[in-house]
Order: sequence, then C-alpha cells, then structure tokens
Amino acid sequence: MKKNILQILFLLFTCPVFAQSSNTINEIKISSYEVLPDKGYSLNEILKDKTLPFKQTDSLVDANSYWVRLLVFNSIAEERKYIITVYPNINTSIYHFDAQSGKWIVHFSRLNNRKNLLLLGKHPYRISALSRDTFYIKIDVNGPNSIDSRFKLKIIFTPEADEISGQQTANAAWLVAFVVLILFIFNNLIIYLGTRDKTILYYIMTQFGAIFYLTAYYYLFDFGSYYLFSSMLFEQFRFYDINALLMHLGIVLVFFGLVQLTRNYLNIKQYLPLDDRLLRFSLYIYVALSIIIALINIFGFYLENYTIKADNAYCSFLIFLIIYISLKAYHKKIPLSKPFLFANLLPLIFVLFIPIYHIITSGHSTWLPIAAVISQALGFSIALLTRTKALEQALKLNELESQQLEFNMKEVLYLNKLNALEIEQKNAEISIEKNRNENLQLNLELNQRELASSALNMVQKSELLTLLKEQIQKLNWMDRYHTKKNVEELNELLQSNIQLDSDWDKFKLHFEQVHPQFFNNLKTLHPSLTAKEIRLYTYFEMKLSHKEIAALLAIDQASVRRAKTRLVKKMAQT
Repeated sequence: MKKNILQILFLLFTCPVFAQSSNTINEIKISSYEVLPDKGYSLNEILKDKTLPFKQTDSLVDANSYWVRLLVFNSIAEERKYIITVYPNINTSIYHFDAQSGKWIVHFSRLNNRKNLLLLGKHPYRISALSRDTFYIKIDVNGPNSIDSRFKLKIIFTPEADEISGQQTANAAWLVAFVVLILFIFNNLIIYLGTRDKTILYYIMTQFGAIFYLTAYYYLFDFGSYYLFSSMLFEQFRFYDINALLMHLGIVLVFFGLVQLTRNYLNIKQYLPLDDRLLRFSLYIYVALSIIIALINIFGFYLENYTIKADNAYCSFLIFLIIYISLKAYHKKIPLSKPFLFANLLPLIFVLFIPIYHIITSGHSTWLPIAAVISQALGFSIALLTRTKALEQALKLNELESQQLEFNMKEVLYLNKLNALEIEQKNAEISIEKNRNENLQLNLELNQRELASSALNMVQKSELLTLLKEQIQKLNWMDRYHTKKNVEELNELLQSNIQLDSDWDKFKLHFEQVHPQFFNNLKTLHPSLTAKEIRLYTYFEMKLSHKEIAALLAIDQASVRRAKTRLVKKMAQT
C-alpha cells in the first residue's frame, strides 16, 4: 500500500514535466477591433454597409447585443489553430470566411446549449499562414438576471494545442489525486474498522470532501444536461449549478473534518479549552453561513459573486486558526503535538494558499488545489500513523498494567484468603481461650462457693464452740464443788480447739485458688505483719462482718474493731 502511494505521488509531481504545452508561440496579432451596437443587422448588412459606425472601444454600453469586427495577422509561414474566448460570454457567435469553401462560417456558443457551461464564449478559429483575416463576433448581453448594461469587452486567443493540453493536464491531475485520495481513504478505513477512532473517521470525511471539491473544481460532475439554480451576467456569465453546490459541500466537509480532526488529535478540549471553543464556534458559523448562501443560490438569487471573497477570507481564517492552535499545542508540549505540527504545517500552508489565491484572482489554478489536497492527505495520514502507533503503545502499556493489576488482584485474593485463615485460627484460639476462661470462671465460682462454705462452716463452728464454752462456764458455776476440776479441763480443751489451725489452712487453700499470689504480695508489701494480722486482713478482704470475724477469732466485736484500727495504722506505716 505504501509503495503504491509513493509511486502515485511520484507520478503526480512528474506529470507537469510530461504534460507541458506545446510551447506554441502566439504569433497572431490583433491589428484592431471595433464595436457596433446591434440594431437587428444581418451578416450581409454588416459586410456590405460600409457606413455602419464601428468604433474602436472595449466598452459595451446601453445595448442588448453588439457586433465586433476584428482584423488579425498571422506572421509565420504555417497555419495556426486557436480557441477564441469572448467576454461577456453568455451568447456569442463568430463569423469567419472559409477560403476552401468560399463561404462565411458561423460558430455559436449559447446558454441553451448546456452540454458544458465552461465552453460558453469559446470558439475554434483557424488562420492561414502569413495572412490577414477579418472576422466578426456577435455578442448578446441580454442574459438572465442581468443587473447592469455596461460590460468590458475581452477577447483571448489561446493556441488550440495549449487549450487541449491544459484540459488533459487538469484531467490527469484530477485522476491522480482521485486515486491517491481513494487509496488513503481505503487504508484509513481499514484502520478505523479496527480501532473505531473518531479522529480517523474525521480524516476520511476530509478526504471525501476533497474528492467532491476537486471534481467540482475541474467541472467534472457531468450529468448530461445542467440545471442552473441561479445565474448572473457580469463581465462573464456566472452561474450556480450542481458543480457549484457539490463544491460547497466538499469545502464544508473538508473544513468540518479538519477542525474535528485537529480537536480530537490534540485533545484541545482538555488542554486548550478556550481555543477549542473558538475553533468549534468558528466552524459552526462557517457551516451555517455556507448552508444559508447555498440555499439562497439554489432558490433563484445568484449570491455567489458577492460572497466568494468573504467565503475565501473565512476559509483562510479557519486554516490560520488551525495552524495557530497547532503551534500553541507544540509550545505547551501537548501529547502528539510535535508529529501533528511537523506533518501538517506545510500541507496546511498549501491549503491556505487556495483561498488566498481566489481572493487575489478569479481564475483557476491547475496544480495548486491538487498539491494542497494531496499534501494535506499525506500529512494528516502520517500524523494519524504516528497517533496509531502511539495508541498501540499505550494499548500495550495498558495491557501490561492490566496484567499487573490482575496479578495484584490475585495476590490480594490470596492474602485475603490467608488473612481469612488466620482470622479463623484466631477465632478458634479465641474460642478455646473463651472456653478455658469459662472453665476458669466455673472453677473460680466453685472455689468461691467452697470458700464461702468454708468460711460459713468456720463461723458456725466457732459460734458452736463459743456457745458450748459459755454453757460449760455456766455449768462450772452450778457444780463448783463436785465437778470443777473436770469442767476446767473440758474448758481448756474447747479453748484449744477454737484456735486450731486446721480449718484456717483449708480456708487459706480455697482463698489462694480464688486470689492467687494474694498472701505472697501481702507479705512483700507488708513484711512486718504477723500471722494473726494476716488472717484478720484476709477476713476483711472477704467483706466479712465484725460479728463473723469475732466468731472466727473467738473474740468480741469491740476487739475486732480495735484490731482493725491497729492493722490499718500498721499497714499505712510500712
């Protein structure tokens, strides 16, 4: 594909070498031409009546038709063939004498002969070697929509070979450009179907617009017969037909595609929002004005001649705006702005030359539109190729990032599973610990119940022994003579049983199960405490009442209160 495009481009730029005109020197000389306002004269009257007032002038004023008499001289020794172009060119006739037939021959160019409106005012002419010739031209300026009855006469002699060569060159140039644009369209259409990138779609739209423009520019939309939407006779006949309409359509497509391509390629909506808004609104204004002007032309009033320079000026503004934004994007280092600028600066300048050329002159250029269209197609294609490669690299990078992200997600899932297992293990440990704590709590509650039971038993036992002691004391007073000795012995035995440590040791064991290290910590903090004081403090820690403590220690409650006071003071000092 690229090889074929390069070959076609080579052919395009070498065509001018092989399509040069025959370099025929225009040796014909117009000795004079004279103008006569027509008053219904026939050719015979013009030839025979020598009194008719022909005047040397190039102005056609205040008449509907004119006769023009020309005297020409061929200064070389061979016959020459020319194409004579007459302006105003709406309805013209040439009368010249054919020496071979000995008759006057007439050639008509009329508006109602619409095979090709570009041939209006054109006539073939042949002059013998080294001869002088007088021929006549009849010009009818009573054309449609005529707004002025004053015209400037203009007669151009073009060698027939040059005329044919120019037309062939234009056709060849159009064909080469058409083939190149079709190849670019086909190539980028394949890319678009694979990427669905809107930028490429706008490029394709631009190239279709260029095809419409070139085809209409060279007046190649030949439909057999032409329908004139509107026309006006100025110094030459101007008209708005299907070619002019399709040319407008092509230009709108070109600029719509160029502007949208530039906006999407450089992403100026994000990086240059103010310039993007200016470019977008300028485009919409141009499209709206083009539609309005085209509709006015279609519906019968020929406006094209009044708007053509303004239209080209606005096109120049749009192209200049695109170039300015491209340079600004490059200056601000916007992504892909460098390849876009270097690939399209020269093509955009070529495109800019077209409206400037048509502002300066009303003529047609054979090669400027071709060079502009081909260069912009090539430049934007290179820019799109660069963009496509950049997108491919970005896509590969995204794929790598996606793969890395997928790996990271798998790693996260693995870590989540691992964390879930750890959480399950921790929950199991917590459950085990909870069960163990529950067992410890059960054991603690059991020990507390046993401790309470032990304390209660000790209190009951102490109370029983105390009661028994009191009863024995009463008995001792009642039978002091006979049994005094035995009662005293029994009393001593009971007293000794009240102070036995076996119940205390059992109580101490249960207390340490409920409060581990209680006695060790107490000894460490208060090493001067006696065993009786430790026992008293333990009963206080159990929240036993003074009455219960008095029963356990076999003392009265007042003694318990005094002992508590002494214990608190002693512990405060240590």
